[in-house]
Amino acid sequence: MELVWAEPYERDGVTVLRAAAVTGGGGGGQEGPLTGHGLGLTSRPVGAFVVRDGDARWVPAVDVTRIAFGILAAAVLAVRLRRS
Repeated sequence: MELVWAEPYERDGVTVLRAAAVTGGGGGGQEGPLTGHGLGLTSRPVGAFVVRDGDARWVPAVDVTRIAFGILAAAVLAVRLRRS
């Protein structure tokens, strides 16, 4: 995993430095006359540093989709446990 920084964004005296985590992998192979190659990359926002009046603070990114799936999975598990 690598942390990647976007170009700083500045407005009204506030600077925002956004960060994302990037992971990837690749592979290849050969079997008889067939060959194959593959590459996969994924990224997700992890947060940003917000700089205002010389003070910097870290603001973590919130993944609403991940939270929603977690709540849904917990609800399904609760219903299954209640039925048994």
